[in-house]
Amino acid sequence: MSTGRSEVMLVKLGPEKRPHPLSLVYIHSATNNDIFNPIRSVLGLTFVNLFPHPDFLTGCIPGTMVKQIIGLVSPKIHSDLIVRRCKEVWQAGQLSYPAQPADSFLISQIRGYCGEIQRYNQDHDLLKRQLITYAKTFPEFKIIASIPGAGEISTALLLGFTGKIARFPSYKQLNAYVGIDLRRIQSGGFKEADRINRRGQSSARYIMFEMIRSMLRNQARIDNHIVDYYYPIFDTFLKTKSAKELF
Repeated sequence: MSTGRSEVMLVKLGPEKRPHPLSLVYIHSATNNDIFNPIRSVLGLTFVNLFPHPDFLTGCIPGTMVKQIIGLVSPKIHSDLIVRRCKEVWQAGQLSYPAQPADSFLISQIRGYCGEIQRYNQDHDLLKRQLITYAKTFPEFKIIASIPGAGEISTALLLGFTGKIARFPSYKQLNAYVGIDLRRIQSGGFKEADRINRRGQSSARYIMFEMIRSMLRNQARIDNHIVDYYYPIFDTFLKTKSAKELF
C-alpha cells in the first residue's frame, strides 16, 4: 500500500478513450493535478516522461531539470513557467512515497502512454495546419479570420461545417442552416422570450459559440467592435428584464 500523497490516471487516448486497467498508478506528488491539470500538455507530458518516479530526481536540482526540459519542449513555452514547474516537481518529489519501485514495468508503461499521447498531439497539430492551408483557398477565410476572436482554426472549422457561405442568398438562410434563427411563440397576450431554434448544423453553431466566448475572454486585451456594439444593448436588456423572463 502507498502511504502516499497522490495518484495519477493516464488515459490511453483512442476512439473509445477507455482507461487501461493498469493506468491507475501511485507515482509521486509531482504528477498531482495541482501541478499539471490535466496531464496532456506538452510540458506536463515531458515532465512525466522524464521523471515518472521520485527516484529519477535523485541527484537533480531544479537548475539541471530546467536545462533538460528546455531542450525538449517548444521555445514558445516561457522559460519562467518551466523554472516554476521544475521547482514544484522537485519539491513534490521530496515528499513522495510511491507504492511502486523505479524499475517497475508500470513506469515503462506510463512512459509509453506519454509517447503515444505526444504522437497523437503531433498528428493533431499537423491535421490542423493542413485544414487551415486548405481553408485559405476559400475567399471567405480572410474575412472571417479578421474578426476579433475568430482564429484561423475556428474559421477553417466553420467553413468546413458550412461549406461555401456565398451559396446562401442572405444571412437569414445561413442563420437557419446553423440553427441560430429566432423562434418566437406568441398567443393572445402571451409572448415567450425569443430563443434560437437550435436546429440545423450543430457543429457550426458550436464553433460560433466558441468564437463568442473567445471575444468575451479577450475583450480587455483586444479591441472588438462587435463586443462594443452589443454590450450596451445587453446591459439595457438586463435592466429591463427580470431573471425569470431571461431564463
